Amino acid sequence: MQKSLRVVELECKELKNKQKMTRIGYSDDREMVWFRCQGCGMNHAFPFATMMRDGLIPQSKKKKTENNSEPLSTAPVEYSPSGVYQVGQRIHHAVLNDIGKIISENTANGHGKIVVAFEKSGKKILVHGLTTSLEEYVNQ
Repeated sequence: MQKSLRVVELECKELKNKQKMTRIGYSDDREMVWFRCQGCGMNHAFPFATMMRDGLIPQSKKKKTENNSEPLSTAPVEYSPSGVYQVGQRIHHAVLNDIGKIISENTANGHGKIVVAFEKSGKKILVHGLTTSLEEYVNQ
């Protein structure tokens, strides 16, 4: 088994080039991994799934049992502002050309916002459950 490194080269969001970064921890929900950049000195968050896929963090040691097992991969649903989504669901955003997992949602009156951790784009806030056009929604 390959041991994951604490110091890796990743794209610095400030300097816009690869820099050595030290893994310093995980978000509370383990959706993001925090690294400290040795170039700019700032902390940067990267999606946990991407870091695990690329072998930059250790795989989870938690053993799955029948009671808490999840499907290994579920096909992402195509995102639409009129769609209704739930936490944990995977979506594909055509404009961003990226796949992400919904990490939180806030719905009132049938529509609201979802926070999605995308593999390439990071965290984004999107609208969902719109019954009117996006232009009418923005002008309310």
